[in-house]
Amino acid sequence: MHIESLWVNRVRALREVEIEPTVGLNALVGPNASGKTSLLEAIWLLTRVRSFITPRIQEVIQHGAERLEISARISTREAREVRVGLEKGVNHTRIRYNGANLKTASDLSSRFPVNVLTPESHQILSGTPKNRRRWLDWGTFHMEPAFIPVWQEYCLAMRQRNNLLRRGGGPAEFSVWEETMQVKAERINPWRQAFLQALDENLPPVCEKIGLSEPVRLRLVPGWDGEQPLSLALEQRRQADQELGYTLQGPHRADVAFLAEGGRPAARYFSRGQQKLLLIALALVQCRARGEESVLLIDDLQAELDQAHLRLVLQALVSEGIQAFVSSTDHIFPDGAVFHVEQGRFCAVQGVTR
Repeated sequence: MHIESLWVNRVRALREVEIEPTVGLNALVGPNASGKTSLLEAIWLLTRVRSFITPRIQEVIQHGAERLEISARISTREAREVRVGLEKGVNHTRIRYNGANLKTASDLSSRFPVNVLTPESHQILSGTPKNRRRWLDWGTFHMEPAFIPVWQEYCLAMRQRNNLLRRGGGPAEFSVWEETMQVKAERINPWRQAFLQALDENLPPVCEKIGLSEPVRLRLVPGWDGEQPLSLALEQRRQADQELGYTLQGPHRADVAFLAEGGRPAARYFSRGQQKLLLIALALVQCRARGEESVLLIDDLQAELDQAHLRLVLQALVSEGIQAFVSSTDHIFPDGAVFHVEQGRFCAVQGVTR
């Protein structure tokens, strides 16, 4: 899957921007605050209906405008052309896919997968378990679209149990919701594990290709003692959870361990450059994890990478055949299409054949 044409209007400083990217590497080159990140943000908005920079859409909509608009023409693996559109204001969202209205962002994300790496992506490795769960669950969803409704049903049952913990309830009431949580967890955990296993198996050759020599393994921390059923663990913890007022065990407390050689946490023992290489390797593998290529967005590629590793990453981006949009302040791209960006204006200067 790749974007054949992209139109962006009223996203920050971008107004009536239209580009025709190549199917491989697309470089956005220009000074800081020129609009490079805004274009990446627009692609992400088109697929997730939210920004990767801020939760407040009014900060993304151009000053003085009521709404933003983004549309794209996309070619799928079956060589079928589809059109995608987003119109979003503070209190209004309209998502279009081939002329039909979609109800939720997940409906679009399942059809048009996109991965993004920003300077804040280090939080996947060194941030809180919540950061890693968010990354884990979106990756799992792209491999198994049924994950989202099952996860929502689990969260509903957990909230009901939390209500009982705070207001009081009998064993029978607790058992109903704990059994539901158990049933949903029995589906959630294998899906999460399958996603991590797919990454784990395909990660080593990609790490080697981009110069990350130390092996890394991924392990799921399920959120409770997986040796016993979740419902039993919840029953045994009722009194302790009542004192807290919330449920302390379950898939909602899961984590991912990124382990370097000897079982060392990668976030603690890897340099910032090594961490970025690991995140790039994960993104490259993840782009193929569901059997259909995702679009990859990388903001500020050269940050924290020396010249040797930067060359290896660029070679990998080209050789993997994934459509990538990469921002940079310098022209460091021997291959692919290059768009020069200045004050929100985009000019193709290299490699665009359309």
